[in-house]
Amino acid sequence: MYDLKLEGEDGDLHITVDENGWAKCYLLTRDSNIFLGTDAIYILAERLILNLKDVKRKPAGELDGCIVWAVISLYEAHHTLYFYIRDEVRVLLWQDEEAKLVATTKLSEEQYGEWQRLLTDVTWNLDGRPLAASVAGQLRGDCPYLNLEGTVGAVPPCQP
Repeated sequence: MYDLKLEGEDGDLHITVDENGWAKCYLLTRDSNIFLGTDAIYILAERLILNLKDVKRKPAGELDGCIVWAVISLYEAHHTLYFYIRDEVRVLLWQDEEAKLVATTKLSEEQYGEWQRLLTDVTWNLDGRPLAASVAGQLRGDCPYLNLEGTVGAVPPCQP
């Protein structure tokens, strides 16, 4: 078992990984403990790292004047994570299986950097290599097929 706590401004993502690499995700806030769902840790890590950064891809829609992107849909409890960026803060929108908004949390640039570091450090015990070599390469900027440097600056500002 491996436990990972990804801290946010007003809620933490707690991930428990079993010996087979299957991850259970919980959102812990001041008021609640929500079971979000499950997925393979390598998929979860890759989607959280890349999809919270890549704003050049097609958006999922718009909310309150902000462009919203999908991040990941989880198995079992079937919660889905979306986000938008306002004033360099990622606003995370958690929906349940009925597409009902169950929580909104915030993630500063510093916290997102820590999420990247912690998720990149997670290892897949079958081969002992970094969990997702493509993710590590993209974060270092040496991945030839995807350059994510500076994408946050390209986000249109949200309407106040």
